Amino acid sequence: MKGYQKIGGYAALLEGVLFIIILAIFFLLLPALGLTDIRDLSNPTVMLPIISEWPIVSVVGLIDVPFASLLLLIVLAVNEKLMIQAPRVARVSKILGIFSPILVLIVGIIRFIGILVISDLFRQGLPGVDAGFITIYIVETGFDLSAMVVMGIWVLTVNWTALKFGGFPKRMAYTGLVVGVMHIFIIIPFLVVLADSIWFSWLGIVLLKDIKN
Repeated sequence: MKGYQKIGGYAALLEGVLFIIILAIFFLLLPALGLTDIRDLSNPTVMLPIISEWPIVSVVGLIDVPFASLLLLIVLAVNEKLMIQAPRVARVSKILGIFSPILVLIVGIIRFIGILVISDLFRQGLPGVDAGFITIYIVETGFDLSAMVVMGIWVLTVNWTALKFGGFPKRMAYTGLVVGVMHIFIIIPFLVVLADSIWFSWLGIVLLKDIKN
């Protein structure tokens, strides 16, 4: 029963890299585009001219597609591993885990299409663009936060299961519990992303090492 674990291990390593790329986008790309304050992301007066001038901003939203795809593979791999130790809990965690990539994918689609439409309307000088931008931002943020919380519950569940029944190294499981709590309460988003990068990379190593053994 290790059909998903190998591909899930590589997916987890790539997911760890994607989290680093997300940090690079916020700390390197956005400041290069003139966004030095995170609060400006919700300000149509600041964002609309940038979106109109730099279409690459819409492409950034597409990072959610590989992110969601990799996360789904990871969920299946972890479920496969935990099914051996705790099948009942594994089934519940699988359901929670699958919801997270679905929400992430929805966020990516809204972000990508929303930015394209709003930037086009802004260039045409049509009225109501500011309100449209704010509406899209609110919906996108709502799904984004929901995805973070659901992912946190999943991370918390699988690591609690690993601590109780085995499956992960104890230090990794305890780290995962902290990461899960950070997700649920959204404690310093950038710190959550960094913690995610560490835990998912660690997970990838554990899954691949388990295959070799």
